[in-house]
Amino acid sequence: MTGAAVTLALLLAQRAFNVPPAGQRAENDPSAAGTAASATQNPPAAGTAASAAPDSPAAGAAASTQAQAMDTELRRARDEIAQLRADLGNVQRELADTKTQLTAESARSQDLERRLAETEQARAAAAAAGEERARAADEAARQAAQRASDNVGASQALQGAQQSLAVGDTSGVDASLAAQADALERARSSAAASGSTGQALQADSASRWIAAARDALARGDLVAARLAIARAQAFAGGAPTGGAPAGGGGAPMGSAGGGY
Repeated sequence: MTGAAVTLALLLAQRAFNVPPAGQRAENDPSAAGTAASATQNPPAAGTAASAAPDSPAAGAAASTQAQAMDTELRRARDEIAQLRADLGNVQRELADTKTQLTAESARSQDLERRLAETEQARAAAAAAGEERARAADEAARQAAQRASDNVGASQALQGAQQSLAVGDTSGVDASLAAQADALERARSSAAASGSTGQALQADSASRWIAAARDALARGDLVAARLAIARAQAFAGGAPTGGAPAGGGGAPMGSAGGGY
């Protein structure tokens, strides 16, 4: 395009230089005047004038050829400019399409990042909930094991109290019964907190029978004390055989008679 444009500019400049302005006669042109004066002072020879006449058609043909070449270059330059404008329009459309696609991809990327963050948050929450459930299960298992240990310890201590009372030895029995009552109360509270209603009721019944045994022991009624201890052992061992004593601690013992 550059070469054609340069050529067109040179041709137009040359043509403008050789052609006088509109309305100006050739004799007003200094170059024309000089040429005329030269021709007057040095008239051409007859042979020269005669030979110049046949060259006029050739000069006209050359001028016509030059004009056609200029028109061709002009059309070519215009075509190239139109093609450049078309290419520029295509580039602008492609740029607009690229910007639109980039905007859509950016929105899609933001949406994916948001969904990924939500997924990670949900996963973290699920993991935290799982850990909490595992801790709760571990704590429940620990408390259940502790309750079982307390019950076993209470049963063994109650068995020792039975053996002491069987030989008439009451020393330390009341203190032992008090300690087992405290252990069973802890077991009852733990079972109630964990929702183990059955175990809570059993521990409560065992505690009530221990209280009845202590009352009988305070009265010196060893038989009633041993009967109450036996019932407490049954509840503490997880195999209840009856309800807790109602009212005074010695009431159940009266119906048992002197079985021991």
